[in-house]
Amino acid sequence: MTNKLTNKDWVKEYFELGFSPYPTKEDIEKFNQLKYKNLPDKIYKYKSLDDFTIENIENNNFFLSPIELLNDTWECVFFIDHKKVKFNNEIVSKPTQKLQKVIYLLRTNYEKNSNDKNKTLLEIVEKTYIDSLQKDIKQFLFKDSLVGSFAGSHNNILMWAHYANNHEGICIEYDIENMYDTWGDFLYFLHPVQYKENLFDLTDFVLANIGNKDINELQRIVPALTKNIAWDYEREWRLLAESGNLPIKQKELDNGGVLINMPKPSAIYKGERFDKNSQRAESLQRAKKLDSLCKSKNIPMYEMVSSQSRYEVEALIDTIVTIDLQKNKIHNIEPNAD
Repeated sequence: MTNKLTNKDWVKEYFELGFSPYPTKEDIEKFNQLKYKNLPDKIYKYKSLDDFTIENIENNNFFLSPIELLNDTWECVFFIDHKKVKFNNEIVSKPTQKLQKVIYLLRTNYEKNSNDKNKTLLEIVEKTYIDSLQKDIKQFLFKDSLVGSFAGSHNNILMWAHYANNHEGICIEYDIENMYDTWGDFLYFLHPVQYKENLFDLTDFVLANIGNKDINELQRIVPALTKNIAWDYEREWRLLAESGNLPIKQKELDNGGVLINMPKPSAIYKGERFDKNSQRAESLQRAKKLDSLCKSKNIPMYEMVSSQSRYEVEALIDTIVTIDLQKNKIHNIEPNAD
């Protein structure tokens, strides 16, 4: 398999084939073929060096998060033309229903007396109504959904800064072939993320669901696989699953998340500032634990270093790097057989 995620054309075609309202059987076959053809050889998870990260490596697990815990406020947002849709009470909460009635009264009043004060009041309430409606629909669509995110490379300096404690953390590498062995058919739920300037229009999907009409159920998850183009650098892959359909589940957590089985990492990359962990007692113990785990599990470890000619970081590929954090010295040893 070759990493072709930088080819945005295939991602665009992937969504057009598999997430259209009414795909044909041939579309779905091409959709699946396209993904497996373009799956990268490796996928990555940038992490701070905390106790949860150590547990993930020690117990070969991975955290799937409820959507409401994701860090971006624009996660799973979408556009719905609320003027076209009359929602039933299964979807719309009582507060939103009350706002619907208030808007009706305000519109009636504005038609009789169309001054600036009434117009401003109507606009404010309509905005509140739309926000409340979006929240209701998001809950209806994603109430049982869990998501796990992976990156497409281990040397992205923005990812190191944003997700690995400003280069003091690590990047965990997983081999896709090993994930086949651990997940089996569950790999079907892994999708590339598309990056757009406009929100995904979910109007037709909601209309079809309210009317109990057949429509591609995969459209439901498109907002969870669509992000603003500003996040394009992440080259993200996402695992999306329902909480009731997790054959690889290890453990349920109090925050609504779930730990799932993962293969042993195929490599671990230490951030360029990883040695700063020697300056804090708690971090030093975690770093020692990480070093011990990688040795016992035979996981290669690499150190990221700054490129001498470009704005990027590079891995010391040919050697495994271990850091004596107490003496602050670096030792190079020959890599073990994986």
